[in-house]
Order: sequence, then C-alpha cells, then structure tokens
Amino acid sequence: MPKPGYYKKNFIYNKKENHYICPQGQILTTNGNDYKKPHKSGYTLVKHYKTKACKSCNAKHLCTENKHGRLIERSQYQGLVEANNSRIRAEKEKYLRRQMIVEHPFGTIKRNWGYDHVLVKGLEKVDGEFGLIFLCYNLKRVMNMFGVKELICRLKACFCKIHKISAILRRFKEENIFEIFLESIKIEFLYGLILKPNLINFITLK
Repeated sequence: MPKPGYYKKNFIYNKKENHYICPQGQILTTNGNDYKKPHKSGYTLVKHYKTKACKSCNAKHLCTENKHGRLIERSQYQGLVEANNSRIRAEKEKYLRRQMIVEHPFGTIKRNWGYDHVLVKGLEKVDGEFGLIFLCYNLKRVMNMFGVKELICRLKACFCKIHKISAILRRFKEENIFEIFLESIKIEFLYGLILKPNLINFITLK
C-alpha cells in the first residue's frame, strides 16, 4: 500500500511524451501494449507504465511492496476521466446544483419508494416501466408544489387545449388543407406570388 505522497495522483502524466513522472523524478514508460483488465460487465483496456529505477530507489518502501517495482495502469478512458474531473473542480457550484436537482428524483425513487431494480427485460420494456415510475414521481411532485385542486385545474386546461388541437388537425386532414398549402408554396416559389389573404385566413382557421 503506497504511503501519502506516493499515490497514483502524485504521479504526473506527460501526454506529449506518453509517460509518467514519479515523485522521485523517475520516468515510467510503457511498451505500448494494451492489457485487458476484467470487471463485472466485461473488461477495460489499460497500458502499463514502469521503470527499472525502482530497484535502486531509496523511497521504494514508501511507494510499493512489489519486488519488481511500481506499476501504474492507465485506462483507455483515463483522458476523459481526467477532463471530467477538471471540469468538476473548475465549476463546483454547478455540479453541486446538479446534485440537488438531478439526484433527488433517483434518491426518492430508489430509497424511499424501493424501486432499485426493474421487473422486465429489454430496452423498450424497461423504458416503459421507467416512464410509469417517473410519471408517478412527477405527479407527486406537482401535487406537493401546487396541491391536488390546482393540479386538476391545470390538467383540465391542458386536455382542453389538446382537444382543440386534435380538432384542428382532423379538419386539416378532412379538407386537405395541407395539400392546398403546399401547392400555394409551389406557386409562390415558381412565380413569386404572394399568398392571398383569404387563403391565409383559411389555413389559420380564422
């Protein structure tokens, strides 16, 4: 187990030269080969960085117990991880706000409601199950914010607008207004004509 000052974060990576510099100033290089590091869902490709200087280093006992010296692994995704960590350090307030806004629903659904796993298989089915769960969450959230009566009033207003839009779309379909509108655009494009006011009124249902 490395001692303080000799953790992996204390080894500086040089992207241009593709090597690490240890706290003692020695350079750890790679042979360029990728090695598979297994985990539960598969494996990740990593490169190994090491140096022969470890064998004669006075601080070896602080760095590693491996008789062959210290080995640093660098994942194929390490560059992305470091970039993300850099953004988090630079904008801590934004990430703290994100935690308060985004993590709350998942915490409520998983811990308070007990939905820590899904009951179906397949992306489409899981998407449907999560849709129902988040619908319940959103309704619960709105009820807490506005109350049940206000929620009912807003739903009625919303469904009323949807009904009006549906009626308009049905009229468009029945009277072939889309075809008329498209034909008028063709005429305007070809001859530089302007749509007649009565046609505009007819399209907008005035």
